[in-house]
Amino acid sequence: MKRQLLVVEDEQSTRRLLEFLLAPYYEVVCKCNGSDALRWLSEGNSTDVIITDYEMPEMNGVELITAIRKSARLYDISVIVLSSEETDVLNTQFGHLDVKAFLNKPVDPKSLFWRVEESLGRLVKY
Repeated sequence: MKRQLLVVEDEQSTRRLLEFLLAPYYEVVCKCNGSDALRWLSEGNSTDVIITDYEMPEMNGVELITAIRKSARLYDISVIVLSSEETDVLNTQFGHLDVKAFLNKPVDPKSLFWRVEESLGRLVKY
């Protein structure tokens, strides 16, 4: 059975690219903003990893992850943040939210897969 990823991205082209790259290996659910993602999760759905954009309309990545971390059921979900912002800015915004990784846009497919597998606990650490 494939592990499930929730991709939260407002840019349709980036969302489609991520789905294209990830769907052969994972079950991928896509949402176009944090509000839609949180609503989907609140309906009882779950996921193994969330890949979210930082800047989105309605509810940005910080707001989404803050809401997730307040939920006992969702708290342990690994989160990867995508952004064109500098890592220092992201660390300031997300530092207290236990984010697994930050990836710069445009996304490097190898880095994306490595971070997803790391988040799933599939990588052997020496």
